[in-house]
Amino acid sequence: MQQRELFEKVKRGEATQAERDQLLEWIDSCDSEVDEYISEYFTQGLDQNIIWDDEPVLEKLRERIADEDPSKVISINRKHWTDEVQEYEAKSRRMHNYGTYWRVASLVLILTSIITYFSIPKSEQASEVRIVYNTKTTENGQKMSFYLPDGSKVVLNANSSLVFPNNFSAERRDVSLSGEAYFEVVEDVNRPFVVESGGYATRVLGTSFVVKRNYVLNDLEVALRTGKVQVTGNGASEVLVPGEKVNIDLDNSIIAKSTFDDMEYFGWTKGILYFQEVSFDEVVDRLERWYGVFITVENMPSTNKKYSGHFENENLENVLEGLSFINKFDYSINNKKVMIQFE
Repeated sequence: MQQRELFEKVKRGEATQAERDQLLEWIDSCDSEVDEYISEYFTQGLDQNIIWDDEPVLEKLRERIADEDPSKVISINRKHWTDEVQEYEAKSRRMHNYGTYWRVASLVLILTSIITYFSIPKSEQASEVRIVYNTKTTENGQKMSFYLPDGSKVVLNANSSLVFPNNFSAERRDVSLSGEAYFEVVEDVNRPFVVESGGYATRVLGTSFVVKRNYVLNDLEVALRTGKVQVTGNGASEVLVPGEKVNIDLDNSIIAKSTFDDMEYFGWTKGILYFQEVSFDEVVDRLERWYGVFITVENMPSTNKKYSGHFENENLENVLEGLSFINKFDYSINNKKVMIQFE
């Protein structure tokens, strides 16, 4: 393995013990490229991915510095480190060979980084670990099924997104939802699963449920199929059992709990487009998201009429044909554009 590649592997924390030993041997060798590589890779300091043992590395680097200036062998220990670095830097500034100076300065910086790193309590090192987040997103006309790091299943409805970390913490499993998703959560009594959406948190231990943020009505719905969940936000809290849902008016922070039709909230996960007693605006919104189209409506009656429908794996034309026959409107489809005209 090339030394450059070995340096990178050790920096990423992916090296085996044998490879780390190999790198230490190379630092201790007479290879003229050692100083160049060390300066290039380590002058910016060590990071938390370095997993070398303390003493072996310090010893090898001490010996390397000694090679640069045989008259001065630095005794590396924590107690006298600051004074010795200052003395050595002062001596380095008087050197006429500036190439040697920069190599020595680089090695001094390496040692400073190592001492600093190993002086930090492990609890503080852990707190500095950067959390990496993933985002899964669907467009209109799309659905997506995937698994979270803990094995929980998510089915993301159209025009929705879910943000979650690469790895959940030891205390909680937090995700953030925009739109609608179905969750089958793996049970873990020590780590609650929390879905944040619309300023409210749905907290579970292991269950299956739907969270839906409706932007047309500006409300949030949580429907529970199995298990038990707690929905909290804005000083309010509701606990649900299977067959119950909450509807939250986000404009007025009003929570209402009731029973629900399972098909209405879970049918979409099986390819069933279902709506019961909803406004035509909501019908249009669902069709746009389900089929990935843009719908224009003309001459819509100014009534409070409610609409219902049940369509299983049907194409858009069949759905519009069924709705138009009952509700007396004409329609036309031109690629992704749909025109609906009431009589």
